[in-house]
Amino acid sequence: PDLEPSDECSASLAFCQALVGESSPLDDLFKWLQCLVRLIRFCAPAAVSYFSDMAPCATHTPLPLPFSQRSCPFPRARLIDGGYVENLASAQTIGMLQRTAAPGAPLRTIIGMNADTTGVTPIEAPLDDLRALFSENGGQPFMASLSVPNATVFAAKWADVKASLHVVQGTTYAVTAEVSTVTVKNEAYGVAAGSPIEILVLSMNAPIATTVGVTTDPENYELLGALAKDGASPQVEAVVSAWLGRTT
Repeated sequence: PDLEPSDECSASLAFCQALVGESSPLDDLFKWLQCLVRLIRFCAPAAVSYFSDMAPCATHTPLPLPFSQRSCPFPRARLIDGGYVENLASAQTIGMLQRTAAPGAPLRTIIGMNADTTGVTPIEAPLDDLRALFSENGGQPFMASLSVPNATVFAAKWADVKASLHVVQGTTYAVTAEVSTVTVKNEAYGVAAGSPIEILVLSMNAPIATTVGVTTDPENYELLGALAKDGASPQVEAVVSAWLGRTT
């Protein structure tokens, strides 16, 4: 479709043109994603329908959909990594667990993740995807300028969860916390309120971004090896084993 001569489109074009001279996609992926989203949103609205196949609606309808059927009405959600759905897949998993268990049955889950600690300690690492799952979390994370469904599915307050995070004794990068709470209603992810749930958080936090191009750089091999060693350590295994033994 032709570009629309709107103020928003002109501003988006200027934003993207400035990026060409100052960085590459690998240098600042976040800004380049913003550029792409803004061009699609403001300069060629009709193109959004074509891009919908990149974020398919959560139905059993095979792709590609006819042009007239590319809407995705609530409570269905579009599926794309980190953009339209909750990045850790924990909210979807809780909804699935509830559907396979008796109503109100106790649940348990392990939430595994990682975070970049450049400039901060492992405990201070930004855990935005984890934060989004708990109440009083200060707002949802987002990808580029995309809005995402509210991912809160646990009643426990994020401040209390954050305060309980600690480094596993004998390791450098392994951060953990145990949370006992109940679920809260979340229609976007099919989660019902009131299920007791035990949660083990295990996050590998190190001063490195685990993205393509970084993890394959030889200069990071030593740090990545230390990170893997911590994750596979007897100390972490003992934490997981003890938690499994205490919960049902």
